[in-house]
Amino acid sequence: MPRFSLEVAVQPADIDDVNHVSNLVYVRWIQEVAVAHSTAVGWPFDRYRQHGAVFVVRRHEIDYVAPVMLQQTVRLETWVESAKAASCIRRTEIFRAGDGQLVCRGTTLWAFMGFADVKIVSAEVADLSSIQVGDTVDVRVEVQLGTLGKDDLVVDLVLGHVNGDRDLHNRAIVPLVASGPVRGGVLTFEGSRRMERSGSFAYGIRVRAQRQGRLDLTLEDLVLWA
Repeated sequence: MPRFSLEVAVQPADIDDVNHVSNLVYVRWIQEVAVAHSTAVGWPFDRYRQHGAVFVVRRHEIDYVAPVMLQQTVRLETWVESAKAASCIRRTEIFRAGDGQLVCRGTTLWAFMGFADVKIVSAEVADLSSIQVGDTVDVRVEVQLGTLGKDDLVVDLVLGHVNGDRDLHNRAIVPLVASGPVRGGVLTFEGSRRMERSGSFAYGIRVRAQRQGRLDLTLEDLVLWA
């Protein structure tokens, strides 16, 4: 695939304590130019989401070659070196626009996460009709992973009160932990919470894509409720 390029001006917030661009900023630029490239060829995030899937970063390998300072501009160049059915290797090079000096090179493994086939198979939750302070609420949820792996999902029990509008108020989040091996594509998640409030509670089971970094905030849109 041909190279895609994007110029970016260094901002004051990009500068670290030794007065040059922070190493973390290069990671951000590598991800931003990848997203811009995908968008430019007709695949913005919304289109991936329509297909129930998204690309996420699995691994970065970065070499820092030369510094960049405030008031300089960099040219980001990226291309897909190789691609498989569910992943691709993307290369990125970053140059100072003024003198053409290579300042950073990176290799990123992007993985394709399909969310459309994820399903909540079953949920077992303790009786929530008359909770007392100190009671323990146990939960067990089985999730059909589809094409995803056990580390690609986050599963939570969301507890709260319902005030006639079906929304949960005063929410309490109980993270669930994967338990046991995957059997027939189904993985069990379990957890418990010692209650700090009494009363009658309702609940929801939330299954969401695991975020890999700052640019994966859009993954919050990939959520399954039950």
